[in-house]
Amino acid sequence: MAKNIVQYNTFDIIYIRQYSIFMPKLYNMRNEPLKNILLKKRAIYEDFRIIILLLMFLLTGCHSDPIINGKMSDPGSFEFYKKKYSNAIIHYSKPKDSLKLKALYFILNNLKEQYFTKADWIQAYNKAILNSKTKSLENLVYKRDSIFQIYPFSLDTVKDQEVISNSYLIKNIDRAFEARTYKWVKNVSFNDFCEYVLPYKVGNEEPEDWGMCLNRESYLKSDSLAKVENIIQAVGYVNDHLSWYKGTIDYDYPIDIGYLMSRLIATGTCNSMTRMAAFQMRAIGLPIAIDFSPTWGNRSEGHFWNALVVNNRSYPFDANGPNIGFYKIEFKGTGRMPYKISKVFRKTFSLQSTPTAICHNNSEAIPEIFKTKHIKDVTDEYVPVSDIILSYNMDFKNKLGYLCTFDNKRWTPSFWGQISGHNILFKKMGRDMVYLPALYTIVDSNSNIKPIGNPFILFRDGRSKEIIANENSRQTIVIKKKYPEDETNNIVKGEKYELFYWNGNWKSLGIQVAKCNILYYSNVPKNALYWVRDLTEGKQERIFTYENDQQVWW
Repeated sequence: MAKNIVQYNTFDIIYIRQYSIFMPKLYNMRNEPLKNILLKKRAIYEDFRIIILLLMFLLTGCHSDPIINGKMSDPGSFEFYKKKYSNAIIHYSKPKDSLKLKALYFILNNLKEQYFTKADWIQAYNKAILNSKTKSLENLVYKRDSIFQIYPFSLDTVKDQEVISNSYLIKNIDRAFEARTYKWVKNVSFNDFCEYVLPYKVGNEEPEDWGMCLNRESYLKSDSLAKVENIIQAVGYVNDHLSWYKGTIDYDYPIDIGYLMSRLIATGTCNSMTRMAAFQMRAIGLPIAIDFSPTWGNRSEGHFWNALVVNNRSYPFDANGPNIGFYKIEFKGTGRMPYKISKVFRKTFSLQSTPTAICHNNSEAIPEIFKTKHIKDVTDEYVPVSDIILSYNMDFKNKLGYLCTFDNKRWTPSFWGQISGHNILFKKMGRDMVYLPALYTIVDSNSNIKPIGNPFILFRDGRSKEIIANENSRQTIVIKKKYPEDETNNIVKGEKYELFYWNGNWKSLGIQVAKCNILYYSNVPKNALYWVRDLTEGKQERIFTYENDQQVWW
């Protein structure tokens, strides 16, 4: 704060001196007390400062083209936004609003990549939902599928700058600063406030006045909220009031939607639940982030959750769940295998500078998940990590390589590494899992993984070991399961199975019909990575190594 005051006083003195050239009477009030003279100086200065600012913006506003210092400005540049949202800048030009002006500049500095999507099917689907008597899961799915039989699933991208106004930004900033008055957020830094409370949106939804919508939530105004003493309790209080939102893995709205429609549907996956929690908690000043792992390191699918971010520390939690601030390295359900993390990303409003953005601009194919400039890597806040450098005797045309994990069916890019000469550096990789190094390409509109080395194990202690099939040394292996999740993953008599091993790609070791609850495969290369598939039924499958006559799952 002291720094801001010094900057302001210097600015004040400079402009009083400049105005004194045109207003000599300002310094000729000899008969009045000094305090009154200074107050009058200040009042006159404030009036003239606002008038000058208005004239400056009005004069520059006379041009239809965004000219800055004689040059055409970038339609997505900060200077362009300063011109477009000059009324909001003027609104916060008084010294008492200096922090609000900084908040406005934070939004403008990060506005370029903000967008939402529109399509005819969205309006039709929303209308169908609004006119429906029930919002049951079955009805939501039925109406969605019915809409897509009529409309193609196409999306038009609309930049936020095309729809948000000066008054909208002012209303949102004022809403966010009102939320700063709650007692439990007094230690939240201004940076965390800007990133996780201030933004007018949570994801890529169409901008709306969600602050006004949240005024309908009576529990956010109740006496019980006033009894909350600290920031952890405040998060728990809101989370306890989210039980009306029903989590499911069977339905989600196809795109990001705002608070109002989310509240109406009240059903969705962990992704949608974290968004609802963020809306509700940010409304009372809580700096809430959305963290996610796109795919588990040792199984398919992924997970989204929230994190309270304060004092350079994250307190993760599941939306509508218990234990604020406690999240294990290994996620697991009762009787289930641990779910391991290879990467955790955090959604941000601020633009992140990553090589993926550079490659996207240069038309190098990159996985969809990495195309956004609004995520950052926070894996080391959750699990032990290692930096990995891979060296090759080959020249690369690509700028990025990838480490892939196996998602039960295929290798999936987990994270990118920057290529420098013959080396690829992968930063902060989660341990205790198998990775496959690869390049990413698009072939006939389909994504393609091109392996560039052997898979390797990154152990818990940070050691690594390549997995290289020994074609010259063979063994017989006993297979009791295709996946260590529950009894349904046991080998079932009468069902058809196929065993594969990795040697540059998956190579079949033959198909068997199980004669009992055990499979025996002979003439199997040693030291390989294996994968057994149930060709009769079932979805859960997992890679494994074979050590000491046992399947070791990865």
